[in-house]
Amino acid sequence: MILILCTEARLTVVPSSSTGSKIATGLIRPVRLALHSISFNVVSRSSSAHLKAMESLGNFAGHYVQALDAASNILYLSISLLQDGESIVSGFFAGDPDGYRSLYKQSNVDHVIQWLQFFCGQLCELFQSRRKDYKNHIVTNVRKYINEHVSERLSLNEVAAVFGISPNYLSQLFSKYNDTGFSEYINICKITEAKRLLEEENMKVYEAAEALGFESAFYFSKVFKRVEGVSPTEYVNNKFS
Repeated sequence: MILILCTEARLTVVPSSSTGSKIATGLIRPVRLALHSISFNVVSRSSSAHLKAMESLGNFAGHYVQALDAASNILYLSISLLQDGESIVSGFFAGDPDGYRSLYKQSNVDHVIQWLQFFCGQLCELFQSRRKDYKNHIVTNVRKYINEHVSERLSLNEVAAVFGISPNYLSQLFSKYNDTGFSEYINICKITEAKRLLEEENMKVYEAAEALGFESAFYFSKVFKRVEGVSPTEYVNNKFS
């Protein structure tokens, strides 16, 4: 039998000791779950398990029909469960005149496995791309939320709770997919708004600090100088001098 393992956006083909008659069942369930998850942009948590490397299945020459049937089922599931599956899978085999139907021209188990390994590799790349898009989407939405609530006191724990993720995970996402860290991004947004309040609303320093949720005018001035290089008072004086 052939078994497909899917963890951390990787699919691995490994031999199993089960009988050939159970090949389709063993193959289809994990792949169905993986494809179903990806189709709804659900990203699995990290796994500590190491996946085995792909191995030759030449010893299973008698299982050609089962191998072809299993590969056909995986192909069908991919086309059925992935959004725009037909187009995506066709793209995997754009360089082959027969497209994904080249599967049915494989004449032995080794060739079926080679076809399946290529197909699994393409699925892996797709999964990895979608996981990255999903994470970027989270960061984009968090940035939007921060800008829309810039006048509030925003903490990592509170914002993470809004998006249903852990504070540590949100911090890691920001570090990886944003130009600045989470706290620094909040400070930049607040100081950008502070400059508008000082210039356009003619607010005093303590009024801007209060309007933007800072605990004190002193702390506001400290953050302002760290971001802008000058104090709020110096900034205003330079603007209107």
